Amino acid sequence: MTFGPAEEVVFLHTRTDPEDAYSAIDATIDWLRDWCDSNDWPFRVVDAPVSYEEIVEEHGYPGPSQHGLMYRRLKDRPIDERRKQAEGVLHCWTGIRKFESDQRMAVAEPEGERGDGRWYWRSPLVDWTDDRVEDYLDAFDLEPAPVVQEMGRSVDCWCGAFGDRSELIDLEAAGFEEHAEWLRSLETPEDAPREQQKWGGYNWDKSDWAAEDDLQKTLCSHCGLAADGGVTDAE
Repeated sequence: MTFGPAEEVVFLHTRTDPEDAYSAIDATIDWLRDWCDSNDWPFRVVDAPVSYEEIVEEHGYPGPSQHGLMYRRLKDRPIDERRKQAEGVLHCWTGIRKFESDQRMAVAEPEGERGDGRWYWRSPLVDWTDDRVEDYLDAFDLEPAPVVQEMGRSVDCWCGAFGDRSELIDLEAAGFEEHAEWLRSLETPEDAPREQQKWGGYNWDKSDWAAEDDLQKTLCSHCGLAADGGVTDAE
């Protein structure tokens, strides 16, 4: 926004959160809106045209093989809606990097045509290492949103295609219990595969793990649970 051709900041609301409770996504939007206001930058929230709840009710919770489909429904389609309001071709600047994950390493490209040429991705940071990102943040005195710092991950999408049980526990620990419970409790089709009956079901090693963990948190290798449910140092 400061040095390049971007004209506004757009947040793609994936609607993977409850409408009647304050969520981690809401916290991110509030922080981003305030940050853009402080820089006098235009800010816009664009919602996914179909709700995540409707998708789960019809198909069950998505797994890794459905990630591409979820991405198109929850992010590509909102961008296409924004494209309809733009004059000329829409260009979207994103911070995606190959070094973020194995999945990003496989798909991240410097640029890409979407929507039959109606809009384009531009990814100037695609080859940046973690060290280079840290140097950039330090140089411009930038920090992620507090909720992102607290949870240690991006919180803009909770589709769960690559989700695991620790994410919901982190969500609760950050104060978003209603968001976590909503993700756990969505209705699913009775004939959906067992893994799709549960958020992040493909990545749960034990279906009743959360119920058995009284503390609702993981323990380091040096700690164990005492008989009274407390934590004791194993060493």
